[in-house]
Amino acid sequence: MEHTFDISHTGDAVWRFANNVDPRRDHQMLVDASGFSHLVLDGTRKTKEHDDFQRDWPNILASEEKTILHIDAIWDKLGLGKLIESPSRRYAGQLYPGGAVAK
Repeated sequence: MEHTFDISHTGDAVWRFANNVDPRRDHQMLVDASGFSHLVLDGTRKTKEHDDFQRDWPNILASEEKTILHIDAIWDKLGLGKLIESPSRRYAGQLYPGGAVAK
C-alpha cells in the first residue's frame, strides 16, 4: 500500500495509477459467479520482492526546493504570465528514498 499520498485527491491517484500501470503486464480478467467479466488493473509500484519485477523502478520527479525558489524569483522575467505554484512542492512528499532509482 502506498502511504506517500492522499488517495482522496483524485488527480494524484489517477496520476500515480497511470505512471505505475502497463496494461500488457498489469491486467487480469476475472469472471464472477454470475459469469460477468471484470477487468482488473494493477496500478501499484512494482518491486523485485513482491512482483518479481527485475528492473529498477524510477523515483517520482520533483524539483528541489532551491530550484523552485530560483524559478519563483525569476518568473516575472520569463514572460510566462501569472506565477503558477510548482507541483513539485506537492509531489516532493511522495518521493521514495534512493534518488533517481526508488529503493
